[in-house]
Parts: sequence; C-alpha cells; structure tokens
Amino acid sequence: MKNRTDEFNQNEEDWQLAGPLPDLVYLKKLFKRHILFAIQGIVLSLVVAIGIALTARNVFESKIHAVFDQTDISGSGLGVSSQASYNIVSRLFLARFNSQEFLYKIGKDLHIIDELRKPRFPYNLLGAEPSVPETQEEIIAEKLAVVDYMKKHLKVEAEPYTGILNLYSYADTPAKAAKLATVAMNDFIKQELEFQLESVEKKLALLETGVESVTLIEEDDSSQDTSASQPDRLKKLQIREQESRLEDDLKRVTSELNSNQVKQKNLEAAHKADLEKLLGSLQPSHPTVQSKERTFRVEMGALKTAEAKLIRNAEEMRRELWRTRVNKVRTEGTMVPTGEGLTYQGAFFIAVSDRIKDLSLEKKNLIRQINDPDQRTRIKILFPSTLERVPFKSNRRKMAMVISVIGGMIVLALVLLREIRNPIARDDWRILRRNGQPILTQIALESRKQFERITPQDADSLRSLFAQGNPNEEGLRTLLSYRRLELAVSQNCTGNIILLTSSGSRDELGSSIFSFLNILATDTNQRVLAIDFNGYDPICPNIEPKNDVIDVIQKKCSLESIIQKGGNETHQFDVIPPFREYAGERTRVFTYKNLSSIIDSVKGSYDLMFLRSFPESQFTENVVLSNIASDSLVCVDAERTSFNELDRTITHIDSEKLRGLVLVGT
Repeated sequence: MKNRTDEFNQNEEDWQLAGPLPDLVYLKKLFKRHILFAIQGIVLSLVVAIGIALTARNVFESKIHAVFDQTDISGSGLGVSSQASYNIVSRLFLARFNSQEFLYKIGKDLHIIDELRKPRFPYNLLGAEPSVPETQEEIIAEKLAVVDYMKKHLKVEAEPYTGILNLYSYADTPAKAAKLATVAMNDFIKQELEFQLESVEKKLALLETGVESVTLIEEDDSSQDTSASQPDRLKKLQIREQESRLEDDLKRVTSELNSNQVKQKNLEAAHKADLEKLLGSLQPSHPTVQSKERTFRVEMGALKTAEAKLIRNAEEMRRELWRTRVNKVRTEGTMVPTGEGLTYQGAFFIAVSDRIKDLSLEKKNLIRQINDPDQRTRIKILFPSTLERVPFKSNRRKMAMVISVIGGMIVLALVLLREIRNPIARDDWRILRRNGQPILTQIALESRKQFERITPQDADSLRSLFAQGNPNEEGLRTLLSYRRLELAVSQNCTGNIILLTSSGSRDELGSSIFSFLNILATDTNQRVLAIDFNGYDPICPNIEPKNDVIDVIQKKCSLESIIQKGGNETHQFDVIPPFREYAGERTRVFTYKNLSSIIDSVKGSYDLMFLRSFPESQFTENVVLSNIASDSLVCVDAERTSFNELDRTITHIDSEKLRGLVLVGT
C-alpha cells in the first residue's frame, strides 16, 4: 500500500510539473475565436454530406407469402402425410432459389440484363452505348452477374410445421422490390406445379400401359348356365344399398376433411397476420406473444387431431367400399379386358381404376392452376407483395450521418490545428506550460477596450464601485486586475527601479501602462516616475518633447527640463517621453554608465521608477535597461506577441530579476 501511495504522489508531482490543463475560460475563448470558422466548416460538411448522400440508394424490402396445401382435390392426398409433403416442397423452395438456372430465369423475366448492361459512371456521361456480350466467356460472365444480383436481392425462408413459404426481396424502390418478389414467387409456383404435373403424367402413363379398353359383361338373370350359381336377388339389393350408403358417407367425410383443412389454412393465415402486428412493437419473448403462440398451437392441435380421425374414417370407408364392390362383381358379372391385355378382376381392378381416376382429376387440376393463377389451390400466394414506405436500409441517411460526423471531426481537428499552430501568446495555461513563469495579473480584452486610458478621475470613479459590491461589473474587474499588479510590485519587487519589458516587436501596451501608473499613483500617493524608451507606442502620446535623455547625456539640456510633471487631469505620475530620434551617433552614447548616472541622479526623488523598455527587436538596449533595473516584469500583448518573441525576451532578461508576467488582452 505504501508503494502505491508513493507512486501516486510521484505521478501527481510529475503532473504538476507538466503544467496546467485548459480550463473553462480557455474553452470559452477558444469557442469565441473559432466560432465563425467552425460554422462555415459545419455548413460545408452538411452540404457535402447531403450532396454525396443523394448519390446513394436506399434499400426497400418487400415480403410475399405462399401457403402449401397437398390435399386440394378430393382423395388426392389421403394416406399421405401433410408434413412430409410440405417438407419436400420447402426443400425444393430453398433449392430452386440456390439454382443458377432458376435465378437467371427470374433475372431475364425482370430484364435485369438490360440494367446490368447500362454503362457505369462516368462512361454514361460520355454517351457510351450498352455493352453486349459477344464471346462465350462474356456471356457466362453476364449470366453469373445476373445470378449474383438475384442472390443479393432475394432471401427465402420456409417456416416449419406451418406450410408457409416466405420470400423477401430488396431493391432501391418499393415498386421494384414488390415486382421482384411477385415475379420470383410466381415463377417458383409455376415451376413447382409443372414439376408435379410431369410426375402425375408419368404415374398415369405407367398405370394405363397395357389397358386399352374394358368391357363389362353382365350375366342375364334368366341364364340357364349350370356352371354358375344364380345370385340371390335380395343379396344384390343389400349390396347395392350398402354401396350407396358407403359412397354417401365417404363424400360426407371428404367434405368434412376439406372443411377442416380450410379452417387450418385460415387459422394459419390469421395467426401469421396477428403475429406480424405484435412483433412490430413487441419482442418474441413478450407474454402476449407467447400467449398467442400457445393459443394457436392448441387450436391447431385440435384441428390436426380431427383431421387424422377423418382420414382414418375415410380409409376404412374406402376399404369397406372396395369389399362391397368386389362382392357386387362376383354376384352380378365379370370384367374382362379385350385384346392382348391382361385380365383384371375384383379388388385389384377397382383399385387401379380409382387410382387412374384420381390421377386424371389431379392432372386436370394442375393444368388449370398453371394456366390460371387465380385458381391455384395447391400452392397459392396469401397476400400481394408488400410496399414499404420506410427503407429497410437507409443508406442515404447513414452516409449523410457518417460524412457529417467525419466533417465535424475534420472541422474540430482544423480548429485544434489552428489553435496549436497559432503563434500568438494569448492563453495563460499555454504560457505557463511553455516557460513556467508566474503570471502576476491578467487584464481582459474587454477591459482593455472599454477602459483604454484611465485618468486619475477615472480611477476615482472605479474605486467608487466597491460601494456597490457588484463583482460582475466590468469596471470593478478592471480595477482589481490593475490592483493585483500593484500588489505584486509591492510584494515581489526588491528595489524601486522596475523594468516593464515589452515582449513583442509591435506591442501596443502604452495605454495599459498609462492606466496602471495612474491607478498606482492615486492608490498609494507615491511619487512615481516613468521613463519611456518605446517610441513606437509611447505611454503619453500627446507629449511632444523638445529634448530627450540622449540630449541630457550629451549635456545639451538638464534632466529636470525633460521630465513632464504629473498631478494634472491627464496623468498623476511624472514621465520622461521617449527619444525624438534614435539613430546614428545618438545610439553610441546609450551605455550602461551614461544611463545609470542619470537614473541615480533622480533616484532619491521618487518612491518608484518604471523603465519602459524598447521593442523586443532592440534586445541589446533592453539588456542595458535590465542591468540597471532592480526588478523586471515582462508585459505580454496577447493580441500581437508571439511565443517565439516571448521566449527570446525571457532569455535576454536576467532570471534573478524577473518577477513574472503581465498578460494584457487575454
């Protein structure tokens, strides 16, 4: 535990040495500085995102459902398991939509080939003609392209135990998706019915082989043939009555069976529709959905049980009817085929005849369903293909969102890059992280603009704001900023000669220094002298002296003659204006010895003396001033001073005399 505590303390010290992080004030300034650029970048990103998104295509889904019924004609499905028949059809349903030939046929019906042959961008803009395959390899490649297109735009699903075949299609418009689903399902149903018709025709041809005609020879009741016994008339009537009754019962059971199957089909369709509505807003595990499933299974189970019972009863009636007809043949006559065919008698002949009759009816039924889609009962479409208004995949929206996010990230990166690459030293936390010098005070940009040159009367007015006690008053904040600098001078400076160093070659800090000296002089009632060496931006620009410090060094005038006395409405401090001209031979006399002798001559007459340095580019003269001064303060114009200029200024100043930085215009 001790080792982890030591590690935490060490990490905290390293973090503190690395410098401060951006605060909320910096983020607000960052927002204000780059708001216009950010708005322009975001608007441009949105325009580009919308323009590119319009070139994309949404994907719409269409659904179509078909139901399978293997007992759509009387007697054709008796004795055959419905689930087994549906399993065969469902496997064929999945297999056909994986077949290249079937998918290519659907593509030809929908003219997908013409769409694939159209020239792509930018060839369509150049007026290129549709490409037509000529070689065998190009034809095969085109066929595979159609198959791939259909595989991407079709999805099939066979529901177990329900007899429902689902087909989902996808296209760039709802109408295309619906047409694709309809054509694909109709092609499958037609091909499946043709396949079943071919199977029925083969079975029928096999049963009819060798049987050309059949003649029923009835024996006369008055026949005198002694080899055959005379049937009893009462027995004949009983057999005929029993046959008629069994036929009626079989018709009734068959009708009940058909009605039961219709109920099952309607129940499945209603359940599927209700389930789609529920799953639109609920999860499959929701109690309402589960309750609906249980109710459906119970009702369907009851219908299946009744269907099985009816099928057993029908089978028993058929066997009983066959036995009755066999007895009738034996008592009333004999069926003998003519020609070279075989002889069929009794139950076998009846079974073959019934099977041929059922297959003939099934053949007619299949032909009718193939030719007329509205008459289909074997496999039929439950509802027309759906038209969805909402895209299944909103590619345009996704692309617009992605491009907008990317554009926003690029704008943010550009803002950060502009901020990082900006050479202006205008943020306190970056200055601290760069050179580690303490910041004595900050004068806000609003304060600098609103209170440009504070006179003694203005200073008195600002001090009256303390009675109001409003900390958000801009004037009060301005006064407190200058007073912090005043406090730093009194606490940190060891002597009374203080150098105010300009950190930039084009700084405009004269008005701020003018305001500070007036506030300092009126607050403390001290005798303050300001010696200005910055001719580019003087502290008192309205004063036009006839002589300057160089003239005093050259003994052309006295020092008292160039001192502009304060105590008036303009300024409370005394000031020596900057040089009238600083060039040629006048620069040679600006030495440490000459300048220090002048300053020493007036040093005892003032409580504080402030030396306003030359611009940063004249660092040789500033070094002379730094050697004379007892303390140095670096003034930073946050609107014009670069980091490189600030670094050079700090390098040229004696580090032992440097007391901190004054940020103006942050």
